Amino acid sequence: DYDPLRLSQNFNPSQSEIEKYYRANQSRSFTHPEQRRVRHIFISASSDPTARTATAARAAELLAKLKQGADFAQAARDYSDDSATRVNGGELGFIERGRMVKPFEDAVFKLKPGELSGVIELPSGFDIAQVEEVRPAHTDPLPSVQDQVVKALKLERGTEIAQRERRDDFRQALNGRSLKEIATERGLQLQETPFFAAGEQSPKLAADPTFASEVIKLNKGAVALVRDRNGGAYLVKVLDKAPAHIPALSAIRERVRAAVMQDLAEAAARQRAASLLKQIKNPVYSI
Repeated sequence: DYDPLRLSQNFNPSQSEIEKYYRANQSRSFTHPEQRRVRHIFISASSDPTARTATAARAAELLAKLKQGADFAQAARDYSDDSATRVNGGELGFIERGRMVKPFEDAVFKLKPGELSGVIELPSGFDIAQVEEVRPAHTDPLPSVQDQVVKALKLERGTEIAQRERRDDFRQALNGRSLKEIATERGLQLQETPFFAAGEQSPKLAADPTFASEVIKLNKGAVALVRDRNGGAYLVKVLDKAPAHIPALSAIRERVRAAVMQDLAEAAARQRAASLLKQIKNPVYSI
């Protein structure tokens, strides 16, 4: 595995490199827009004008109670139709512009902490919001993110090294150099697996079905760079490939035994569950 962080562990970026990276990525990675922590109560409404008017009146009545001091979180639990936030008292967490519908954002971003919005009309119903906290827009100063910048530079450098080494090693392997020699020179760990079939997971393979399925496609003697789902790359050579066959029982006796025991245990559990269900449906009373 050509791990970028391992390959760049001895790389220490200079202060000028750190400052250059910070300036280049300041707006994308280190600048944060204004955010507001918000609770809300959503009351759904149909498109029928009469029903919608009645729902608007209910929302206005609820707003009046909140202005008189009713607890917002409890009101959200009691009245909100937003099932995702109702249980948490209408808590939406921190939001920023561009993430919510415009009428809701326009109302919320005018409020100070503790203030209530009016009744906000939305296509799907009516909303009432309360701002709990405001985080002003800000930019992280370099000292507070320097460790993060150093890690990013190490990853960047390590990725460059990994790509270069993979290309060189792949070319050498295609030209007949053994993977053992390459691994020894690079300080990499060489793994040799036993035979495994499609759908099986070898303990010496990356724990990734995609990786195993790609290896299965290769022919005997093939050399390839195979990636796992996390982006890790492995230099692979297929030492041997056996045709599909039914193995002798003696070779897989323990696997068969384990599979049979599992099936028996599952069958017993199903039978027990069916018996309990029958007792529940048809209880027997003794007098």
